[in-house]
Amino acid sequence: MLDGKLSFWRLISGAADKDAEMIRLMANLGGPSLANRKLLMRTAEAIMLYGAEVWADSLRYQKHRAGMEAVQRRGAPRICSAFRTVSGPASQVIAETIPIYHQALERKRIRMRKAEAIAIVKKEEREETIRRWQADLGMDTSAKYLGVTLTPRSFNRHLKQKSAAAKFALISVWGKMFGDPAIPLEDKMHVFCYAAQCWGFQEYEAAERVLQMFIRRMFHLPDFAHKYILLLETELDPIAVFSLELLMKYIIKVAGLPDARLSKTVAKELIARNVYWAKQWELMTRRYGLPNNLASLNPGGLKSDAGLMLAKFKEEKLNMARQRAEFSERFTLYRDLNTNKKPCSLVGLELSTLTGVDRAV
Repeated sequence: MLDGKLSFWRLISGAADKDAEMIRLMANLGGPSLANRKLLMRTAEAIMLYGAEVWADSLRYQKHRAGMEAVQRRGAPRICSAFRTVSGPASQVIAETIPIYHQALERKRIRMRKAEAIAIVKKEEREETIRRWQADLGMDTSAKYLGVTLTPRSFNRHLKQKSAAAKFALISVWGKMFGDPAIPLEDKMHVFCYAAQCWGFQEYEAAERVLQMFIRRMFHLPDFAHKYILLLETELDPIAVFSLELLMKYIIKVAGLPDARLSKTVAKELIARNVYWAKQWELMTRRYGLPNNLASLNPGGLKSDAGLMLAKFKEEKLNMARQRAEFSERFTLYRDLNTNKKPCSLVGLELSTLTGVDRAV
């Protein structure tokens, strides 16, 4: 199937659509044996790779590779009966499924060396394909698990990817929910801080910016309201406080698990190496002059320590907001306000309270 530009797009997309229907024949659990699953995947790859010696170079465009890679991403977890949360590269390694891009280039290289002994050429080119695949795996430093983009050093990539989606959701999908004062604030914050147990020990400006938009939408505030004014007027904590609290609750929950649980084993390893949230826990205890009892993994003791640290962390953030408001050159009237008298706030109100207010009015 040729086109005027020789891009082979119709050929590639047609083969990918045909194989997508074939992959659906495999159930994730039960059904064919492992050998038959691999055979079905090899058949799908053979259909996709028909004539690859000619059009292999066109796969250098991500648009052309996307359809075929999607077929392999759906097929690889079915071969090894993996959960959908397992990342694509990991499931392909377990299922021994070489990416289609490398297989197409391998066929082209074999075609270019057709004058040599075919058995030796195939063996050498397969070794070269495996080497290139391993190089790609080494370069891919991120993976997705349960909707969270994981990287070796931080969650910046995850939060950057989710910021745009979160802002869109705040305006369209969740707009009515976040703007409804009848829904408790804590429920709204849990929706907003999904997966904070993973990154709650770190502060991310991207998350704080979305929180500012979240507060403006929830309380119908103007866009020019500054972030420290938002926190002081709404009496809401920064996202760092809420996410840190979620992380501490998670650590306390893990401390109460049996030693044989994987979560408990991972927690012990983090504490022994003093990395990730264990290192941040130690830094916070030093900063606030508190004892570090994390190694004991005693749920009762950790709950008490977490409460003290969280209280001091909240106080620190509140004092920083007050200082910025006091010395602000833009909002000069704010420093003259009487902070001892507070206006009525929607924070903490529930549906029953609002119902009583409506009846009174």
